[in-house]
Amino acid sequence: SVIFKERSGISFTQYLIYYRMEKACQLLTSSSMQMKEISTLVGYDDYSQFVKMFRKVVGLTPQEYRKTPIPFTIPKEGAGNES
Repeated sequence: SVIFKERSGISFTQYLIYYRMEKACQLLTSSSMQMKEISTLVGYDDYSQFVKMFRKVVGLTPQEYRKTPIPFTIPKEGAGNES
């Protein structure tokens, strides 16, 4: 994990959260899947935890994001602590 952080600028845990949120954003804009199904597909069995983390990372709830998507990608370096 030390090497991962040195090379990416963020911890593996942070990267995993960003990766999951990026995939959720893609599913929200490219499918009509239910929010709970998307939550489960990206690794959150607890839907309320998914919504909380999504809002913290993306800045919108999944419902808001589906209505008005904004570009979201995994930060390359120096991201804040979302773990």
